[in-house]
Amino acid sequence: MNGRIRFAVIERNALKDWTLPKGHQRGKETLQQTARREVFEETGFHCAILDYLDSFTYQNKNDERKIVLIKTVHWFLMKYLNGYKRKQNKEIKRVKWLTMADALKIISYHNDQRMLKKAASLIDK
Repeated sequence: MNGRIRFAVIERNALKDWTLPKGHQRGKETLQQTARREVFEETGFHCAILDYLDSFTYQNKNDERKIVLIKTVHWFLMKYLNGYKRKQNKEIKRVKWLTMADALKIISYHNDQRMLKKAASLIDK
């Protein structure tokens, strides 16, 4: 991968973690529409989808820790089109553009790291 490729990562306030932008589907949105909207809401960047990467499903307990929620995340490789880094808000502490090596060092979750590696393999082709 050339040195010009960067990945947008976010630091979340509540969870105090570093992750890739993601979120929940609304109404009749397609997965692609959801992905573009969530990336914009969390980073401030408008992006074009280049490819579908993969999905993974995980379990999480709700706020009362009584109900197990099963969530599936769908990942897309995207290309930055325009926009400006979102300023800090109640959900997002900061947004960073990082090289693959730097992103892998700070990303908090194995599945996010796996998606970064998969995206890099598609970019290298």
